[in-house]
Amino acid sequence: MKDAAQLSQIASMTAAVDEADFLQKAQAAARAIGFEHVLLGFEWRRHSLPPIQHVTSGFPAGYQQVYVERGLIMLDPTVPYCQTHTQPLEWDEAMYTSPQSREVLEESRKYGLSHGLSVPVHESGSIASMLSLGRDKPFESDSEREVVMAGGSVLANCAHVVIKRVLFPAFAAQLRARLTKRELECLQWIAQGKSNTVIADILRISENAVEYHLKSLFPKLKVSTRVQAAIVAVEMSLV
Repeated sequence: MKDAAQLSQIASMTAAVDEADFLQKAQAAARAIGFEHVLLGFEWRRHSLPPIQHVTSGFPAGYQQVYVERGLIMLDPTVPYCQTHTQPLEWDEAMYTSPQSREVLEESRKYGLSHGLSVPVHESGSIASMLSLGRDKPFESDSEREVVMAGGSVLANCAHVVIKRVLFPAFAAQLRARLTKRELECLQWIAQGKSNTVIADILRISENAVEYHLKSLFPKLKVSTRVQAAIVAVEMSLV
């Protein structure tokens, strides 16, 4: 790190209380190490299920809109890199190896994101995260690059702490809020291995009613089986 003030600015991010506060503090920390823009994302890796991703972005609004509308996440080389590597990645034109991926490069340049880095954070749990920092000018020297890469790594690890402490629980709470009382009751008994017949008896409703609630519940959890629903319920503390 360049100095104690930068480190203090980054560390202050861990005091974030919600997603908006998190982004504000992350943007301030990014500016402290020389970047105009920051993006933070996490991936919840679920057992035998496709992962669920969530992004908190301070990138320009126009870029975010283009990125979503054109599905650039499928072409962005930083995403698969961060899913499979642990070292920071400095953005380089050589990363964009296909005409499709170069669309990401061209749009990035339009919005002042010509240069930057992406930093993955992995651990033994089911949550992996990614920090991307962007700006419109290259590093001026190797010494600046070293300082920025070190600062980015510290920032990414602090962000990961906040993601696990604040963002993921909030994400789980939002999911829980979308479930009806009956769906939560059915989920509770599914997690205990009860059949539809037993659940119907416990809740004093018909089996058809149980099936109806499960048919509504499974898409909300992005699952297709009872076992998967039980796993999600436990991992997200829904029951």
